[in-house]
Amino acid sequence: LVGGEKIKNVQNLLSVMENDTGSFFLLVEYFLKKTGVVKDDSLTIGSMKFDSIVITPLMMDFGYKNILTETFYNIPPQKPIVQQVEDVFNGIAKYCTNELVEVSETNGRKSYQLIPRTSKAIFEIYPFLGINTVNYDLPRIVKMLDKYFKDYQGHYSSFKNNLGKFNGDIEKIGSNFFAGIKLYPPIGFDPWPVGNSGELVKVEFLYKFCCDKQVPITVHCSDGGFVLDKDAQELTSPGRWNLVLSQEKFKPLKLNFAHFGKQSKKKFLVIPQHDWRDQLLQLMDCPNVYTDFSYLALRDDDYQMLKIMCDKNPRVMDKILFGSDFMINLLDIDSYNRYLEMFSVTGFFDDSEKEKLCNKNSERFLWWKE
Repeated sequence: LVGGEKIKNVQNLLSVMENDTGSFFLLVEYFLKKTGVVKDDSLTIGSMKFDSIVITPLMMDFGYKNILTETFYNIPPQKPIVQQVEDVFNGIAKYCTNELVEVSETNGRKSYQLIPRTSKAIFEIYPFLGINTVNYDLPRIVKMLDKYFKDYQGHYSSFKNNLGKFNGDIEKIGSNFFAGIKLYPPIGFDPWPVGNSGELVKVEFLYKFCCDKQVPITVHCSDGGFVLDKDAQELTSPGRWNLVLSQEKFKPLKLNFAHFGKQSKKKFLVIPQHDWRDQLLQLMDCPNVYTDFSYLALRDDDYQMLKIMCDKNPRVMDKILFGSDFMINLLDIDSYNRYLEMFSVTGFFDDSEKEKLCNKNSERFLWWKE
């Protein structure tokens, strides 16, 4: 994208980002319903209908360390993770109890307002807690995991029962509010910090905890994104996880590598595959390792390439998750509506394959069987 088209996309992104968290959810839902992508309280994918859309906002634990930027404003975001937690759950509560409606139009300009919800909420929102072990000592990590995951059950019904129940008191947020954990190597998280015994103890505790509880982890795995650490490429490479998953005690880890190991100088899913994608395909031999195609399926050609990949590696069809990276993907697409519509109508996957990508595989990654 160049010139005016790129500027328009940036303006579109900023118009969404300007909203508080709850209004963001309400805005996206409003346009899904207004344009008929969601109709009669259901979403159509192919010939299938779904009565809700589960979304998993991924929080980032920026902290204050490992800062290396070449920008003019080179002080990184400094919003503490606790404040992020409060904002996200306030937003979810706002979304669950309100809806956005058009109330008038004057001189071609429409006005909207929030009213108490009377229609069905199409989104079920289950965030992933961002953790960067570098930012805490071990007792603090133990305390954080104990607070949010001590009684984690991994059952869908447990999370459904807590949806929208936040009353503003952050001390009341406990187990079965967060559906998983988000790790982000480009800001300094090292999956296996060789030569740093203090940091190694912390990541081993985190992995053991997640193995025992079967808490799912999503880890950033592309060479793009928000980069703060000078060793970001080395830390983000899926090959770094060989040092983790080669150990028997960590093989039960439920891991999703976001963005399918995209490397920006390589076209999505070109054949032959490039280094990071090859490494991911090997890691997916582990029973609980997944990947997703967030911010990758922006055109129907991308689904064609994804289909070629699945045909060449049949086991992968059960290991790929639908993802969007919304709202950042608005830099290259105009709406979440369009992103869903392309997946719904693509002819490169049949309904049974689409059901795996957007439903069955995700259920297996997110939830225990009840």
